[in-house]
Amino acid sequence: MGFHDYNCLQMNAFAVVSDSGTLPEESSFFTSIGKPFPAICIRTSTERPEALDKACFVLAGISEASLLQGIDTAVEMNKNNDLGIPVPVYTDENVSTKVVKIIQSYTEIVNKMVWRKF
Repeated sequence: MGFHDYNCLQMNAFAVVSDSGTLPEESSFFTSIGKPFPAICIRTSTERPEALDKACFVLAGISEASLLQGIDTAVEMNKNNDLGIPVPVYTDENVSTKVVKIIQSYTEIVNKMVWRKF
């Protein structure tokens, strides 16, 4: 299955239940283009708390009861048009400019602290 097919599945799913670390970004993106879907993450923590703060997905946990509750919550909220909002930093258009500035800003520090170059 290709990436395009995967995205079509997500947009047309009753709910997406995944342990993928990219689910928050995908959910935020599809919400930003008007194609939201109920997104439920089977994890006990996330490296994307900014998406959790914007209610882009539900962090359901790993037990059966919490997963079923998470699915019910996400599906009902989606039905009620309570979709959360896209994460602003995920919709930025000046990413290459930011990356150049970050690399420029940290090159000397990384060389010194990581690579022990003086």
